[in-house]
Amino acid sequence: MGISFAGLKAFVLESIERMRLSGTDLDAVKVLLLFMVCKKALDEERSIQAREGLVKDSDTDELSDVESLASVIGRIVESKSSSFFSDSILSIWGEINPVLSSDMSERSELVRLWDELRCFSFDECNHEDGLAAFFEWFLVELAERNSNKGGYFFTPDGIVSLMVQLLDPKSGEKLYDPVCGSGEFLIGAINKVKESSERNWLYVLGRERSAETAFIAMANAYVHGVSVDSIEVCDALARMDYEEKICGRFDLALANPPFSLRHWDGERSVDFLRYGLPPQANADFAFIQNVLFSLNKNGRAAMVVPMGVLFRGGVEREIRRRMLLENNVDAVISIPAMSFYGTAIPANILIMRKSSVFSDVLFIDGSSFFSRSQRLNRLGKDAIEKVSKLYAERKNINGLACCVPVKDLEENDWNLTVSRYVAPPAVEGVESMATLLERQEKLQFELSVLQQEMRLLLSRDNID
Repeated sequence: MGISFAGLKAFVLESIERMRLSGTDLDAVKVLLLFMVCKKALDEERSIQAREGLVKDSDTDELSDVESLASVIGRIVESKSSSFFSDSILSIWGEINPVLSSDMSERSELVRLWDELRCFSFDECNHEDGLAAFFEWFLVELAERNSNKGGYFFTPDGIVSLMVQLLDPKSGEKLYDPVCGSGEFLIGAINKVKESSERNWLYVLGRERSAETAFIAMANAYVHGVSVDSIEVCDALARMDYEEKICGRFDLALANPPFSLRHWDGERSVDFLRYGLPPQANADFAFIQNVLFSLNKNGRAAMVVPMGVLFRGGVEREIRRRMLLENNVDAVISIPAMSFYGTAIPANILIMRKSSVFSDVLFIDGSSFFSRSQRLNRLGKDAIEKVSKLYAERKNINGLACCVPVKDLEENDWNLTVSRYVAPPAVEGVESMATLLERQEKLQFELSVLQQEMRLLLSRDNID
C-alpha cells in the first residue's frame, strides 16, 4: 500500500528539514516547487497517454530514473511562453542537476523526494487532496515557517475566502491583482467560479514586483491549470502601461498591498492618481487608486488596508473625501490584530465600487468572527457566511454593523474607522470604547510631554 496524503505531507516536511540540517546549498523550497511543477506536467502527460491508450507502467517508464527529470523540464520550458517562468525553471534545475549527477549525500534525498511525488496518485484523491490542494498546503506551511515575512507574499485562506465571497466573481469576468504575492487571490477566485458555474472561466491578471515571489505565483498557477502568463513580474505602481492594459478593463479586483510602502515612484504613477498624489512616506492610497481606476463602470474591489487609511489627514483625507463623494466606498470591515503573517497590527477590508448604488457606507466589526489563536486568528467557514450575510443585508445591528450616510461621514471629518460607528455592546463593569480611546489619547499626550522633557534634559547635559 502506498503512502497516504497525510503521510506525503509529513515526508515532505521531514525531507525539507533533513536538507536544512545537512547544510546543503540547495534551497529546499525551490526544489519542492520545481518538483511539484514537474509532477503536474508528468500527470498531464500520463493523462494524454491514457486517453490515447499509450499508458506505461509507472514503475518501468523512462521517468523512473530521477535524472531524466531533464526531459520533463525540457517539455515544460518548451510549452510555456513566459520567458521568466522558463528561465526560473532552468535556473533551479541548474542548481539541482549537479547534485543528481554526483555521489553527494544530498543526491539520495532528492531522489527519494522526487520518487515519492512522482509515484503518488493525486488523481485518485478527492478534490481536497489533489496536487493543487497539496500546493496550497505547502504555501501555508511556508508562511507559518517564515511568519516574520510571510505576510509579504501570502494572505491567510480565511481572509481570501471572505473577500472572494464578498465580490462573488462570475464566469467570464476579468480579475486584477496589482500585488498578487503567491497568487492566492487569483486562485481563490478561480476556484469559486469553478464551484458555481459550468463554464468556470475567469480571466485573471496578477502583477508582482518580487521575482522570487512571482515564481511562486506562477508555479501556483501552473499546478492549478492556469496560464503562467497570467502573472507579470513588474511593479504595478511604476509600470507605464496602465492606460493601455489596466484602466477600466476589469470587473473586479482583489489585493493585499504592502502596508505603508515607502519611497514609491509617484512620478510614474500619474495615470491612475486621479484623486491626488499620496505622500512618499506611504503608498497606501496609490494602491487604492490603482485598483479603483482598474474597474469598469460596474466593477467592484476588495482590498486589505491598514488602519491609517481610514483616518489620516492631509492629502489622504482629500482622496478619501473624493472617493466618498463619488460613491466609491461601499463597505469597511475591521480585522483584529494577529490575523496576518508578518504583522500583529489590526487591518481592514475596504470594499469599493466604481459607482455604488448606495448613498451610505456599511461598517462591519469583523473582530468577533475570528477564532482566537496564540499565533494567528482564524476565520472559519461559518464566520465567513455570517460576515457575508451582514454585507448582503446592509442592516444596522447593534455591536456588529451600521450603515452611515455620507453626510454623517463628512461631519466626522471623513473618518472611516469602524469603531467610530459600530460600538460593541456595553458589558457591565467594562469601560466603553469611547472612554478607552479618550484615556489612550490622554496617556499618549502625557508620554509626548515626558519625551520632550527628556530630550531637553539630555541636550543640557550634551548627551543627545
